[in-house]
Amino acid sequence: MAKEIVVSIDSGIDLLKLNGHMKSIDESLVNLAGSESIIFDISRCTFLSAAAVVFLVMLRDEVADIGCRTFLRCPRSSKVLQFLKATRAIEMGDSNAYIDALRKYTIELRRCMTYTDAANLIQGLTSWVRKHGGTQESTTAAADYLMNELVDNAGTHGYKCYTRTAYPRPIYIAAYVYQQYFEIAIADRGQGICKSLKDKDVKYRKMKDDDVLRLAIDNGVSGHPTGSPGFGLYVTSEVVKGNRGILKIWSSRRLLEHSATITNTRRGYLRMGTLVGLRLDRTRESPIDAVINTGTVIERRSAKDYLDEMQELDFNES
Repeated sequence: MAKEIVVSIDSGIDLLKLNGHMKSIDESLVNLAGSESIIFDISRCTFLSAAAVVFLVMLRDEVADIGCRTFLRCPRSSKVLQFLKATRAIEMGDSNAYIDALRKYTIELRRCMTYTDAANLIQGLTSWVRKHGGTQESTTAAADYLMNELVDNAGTHGYKCYTRTAYPRPIYIAAYVYQQYFEIAIADRGQGICKSLKDKDVKYRKMKDDDVLRLAIDNGVSGHPTGSPGFGLYVTSEVVKGNRGILKIWSSRRLLEHSATITNTRRGYLRMGTLVGLRLDRTRESPIDAVINTGTVIERRSAKDYLDEMQELDFNES
């Protein structure tokens, strides 16, 4: 007889709350067989972060590979269901005024199979963020730079695509704007940050994964086998601090939370790859100029340089 695994998701859910739910999911996945299914009960859920949307789709793809199916349990009138339809994380069906309104503040979740797909998406996404009133130019430039770095990390280090631009599995991207915030989630189903670093350098193999994950956001730390600047996560972490945003990295069964006031790690339950959740305050300036010019690893650039290179695209038709 087919077995059903039911996961009840209460109230709003972001990456930290999702990690708690993932513990029970992780225990269930150990014995998951092809005839079984996972049911996410979101009847009482009122909010999903971009990272939560990405995770649900990643998990759906992961269990589909072993022949399992996933389902959502919720009322037809659920606002979270309407949000998932707006992101096209589930089949759209008939639209309505509420979904149409949501699509002004969110993008369709994308599975990018090549670097070109991801780069084109980010170009449109940056223009989309820029069009929302009150967004600072430096924060638009920071968002563009950070998204490109995170996508490059997912492909290069997550999937070991050191010379190839096509990925063996998707890079997942979701984003939305709410109040003064811009939130982006980028994920892969690759090897994870700690394995990437430990495979490259024996010194990391002697360290705890918590310490390795903390070091991953330092300047010059890279898991590339032939060397790379190791600048992407460092710039991300410094811009987040300067903007008073939040960075969360879920990888290698650990979860790192980083902001201007804290850098914490804890037990994580993500089996597959790396999921990065990033939130910036659009109304605050971001120190992108100062951070990217701290060393000699890249040419000197300014926020204006990035904005001058951008095209104005209709994101919904990209």
